[in-house]
Amino acid sequence: MCCALLLLLVKSALAHPPYEKLAGTFQRADGAVIQIVRHSIDGIVARDPVAIEFRRQDGAIVARTPHVPDIGIRHVDAAVEVYRFDSGWLPVASHVESFDGFSLTDVTPARRLVSPLIHLENHWQPYLVAFSGLIGMTIAWTALSTVRKAGWQRSLCRIGRAFVAVGGIIALYVILMAAPVSPLVLGMGGLIFAALYRKLRGRAQPTAAA
Repeated sequence: MCCALLLLLVKSALAHPPYEKLAGTFQRADGAVIQIVRHSIDGIVARDPVAIEFRRQDGAIVARTPHVPDIGIRHVDAAVEVYRFDSGWLPVASHVESFDGFSLTDVTPARRLVSPLIHLENHWQPYLVAFSGLIGMTIAWTALSTVRKAGWQRSLCRIGRAFVAVGGIIALYVILMAAPVSPLVLGMGGLIFAALYRKLRGRAQPTAAA
């Protein structure tokens, strides 16, 4: 808890101005090239809200979305779909809009069911980092559990597990604040991984005993 509060204070102290990132381009039927820009503002002690701006080459904004915790982009035939996720927990889009080069049109009813897949497609790298860290923590915890719990070795095991637990909490906090990943998806993935791990470990124990 103290480490989390410290990180919150540090993040508040490192407040930053709005920033942008080019997310791609879109060519209209008339040949004009539209830039797709991710515009983010400071979230203070939370994830930075992001909006999508569609701009002409001269910088004029053709259309834009509100700032929300997460946004996914999908290129389709003659359009760009924008998936707005108002909740950082649930990877289901609250609004889906289609950009034809001139304006945004709401297509939420037809696209909401595929929005979780768009979320994962847009953010597979942070999820890969998160689950890799989970596997590493599990390996470290298992290695510490094999230490003989007698005398100073018991204390060493407890200290090691404390470091693993605190490090895991800090890493999880940093990932959730820095990347648009869903705690719900992480939790479900963790439960699936834990179940597979227990099953594999249960199969390995009779072999080791034999």
